[in-house]
Amino acid sequence: LLAVPTLYEVAHDKSRLFSREFYDKIIFKGLHNIDVQHLLEVNTIPHRRKALPTLLKFITPKLYEPTLIDDYLLSPFNRQNKKLYRYKTYEQADGNIKMVFVPKTGNTQLMKGAAIIDKETGRVIQAELRGEHDMIRFRLMLDMGKEGILSLIPYSCKVDGKFTFLGNKLSGNYIVDLRTTNPLTDSITENNHLELMTKVRLPLNTREQAVIDQYTERVTPKIPQDSLEIQPKKHKE
Repeated sequence: LLAVPTLYEVAHDKSRLFSREFYDKIIFKGLHNIDVQHLLEVNTIPHRRKALPTLLKFITPKLYEPTLIDDYLLSPFNRQNKKLYRYKTYEQADGNIKMVFVPKTGNTQLMKGAAIIDKETGRVIQAELRGEHDMIRFRLMLDMGKEGILSLIPYSCKVDGKFTFLGNKLSGNYIVDLRTTNPLTDSITENNHLELMTKVRLPLNTREQAVIDQYTERVTPKIPQDSLEIQPKKHKE
């Protein structure tokens, strides 16, 4: 990792597990007009670096557009890309359709995976896609919205990625959920605020909680031993 400028500090750090949490306000003004306001972030990576930042592009995929991410990955759910994939469909007991797709060629712009489709409307309910982008092997899992414009974007998204370079391996994952039950105010004055993040963060597994606990202990100010008040001893007369 020493040869990757953005990961130089990570290579020198003793820890090999890091986390980056952020809370954003997303305003949908149209499918191609999305305003994202970055309100809160807790980052345990040295110097608040971004590990595998390419994965962030996957949290708002354009599932029905010709290209899923940027102008690169070709979506299997767009009609004009149909000739690039092979599809198989299976009817499920609940009446929905399971669709499995694989690329016809080894083109890295193509992906393989599966999706659950609403039989009546053709809406994608859930999807899983696997492929490679920007030297990162990824797996993307989506739960799509149900009504209106929200049905065109995922309300829940998980992306796993693995980057290999000169024998070094870096893996990471992002979990995003647009369902917020306790929204924060827009007027947050301190971006890096551990206490506020505890109010809105998604549930952590044991390993993730250990990373946060270690970081909290490191950044919490310590009370110098010599500043503690020493109570005088009492003597009986």
